[in-house]
Amino acid sequence: MDESTTLLDMLSQQAVLEIVRQIHQERGLSTIIITHDMGVVAEMADRVVVLYAGRVLEEGPTHDLRQSSQHSYTQALIHAIPRITGDLAGRCPVRLAICDTVDPVENIAHGDGLVACHGVNNHD
Repeated sequence: MDESTTLLDMLSQQAVLEIVRQIHQERGLSTIIITHDMGVVAEMADRVVVLYAGRVLEEGPTHDLRQSSQHSYTQALIHAIPRITGDLAGRCPVRLAICDTVDPVENIAHGDGLVACHGVNNHD
């Protein structure tokens, strides 16, 4: 499902999500949901993979990421109205100079998940 609830009012969004839940129960299916809406993610997903420009920034159990995400972009998705334009580095409150020239090492273990961020070690 790619942005399946975007631009829907709350009642319509809940109806779509309820249909998905019913299909999951009836058929034992799994679904990949692509969205910027972390509310939908919290309600529907067991695990989250946060991507930016096709790169994995952070991954882990939904509850863990919502409670203690390590990447600033994940935090921004959780705490702000989603925006899909702009530069990640420009939105990052812990941006380092190296972020402009070097992609961070992917898959730095954090608990039961992963994060790719130069500043993640500076958060500890």
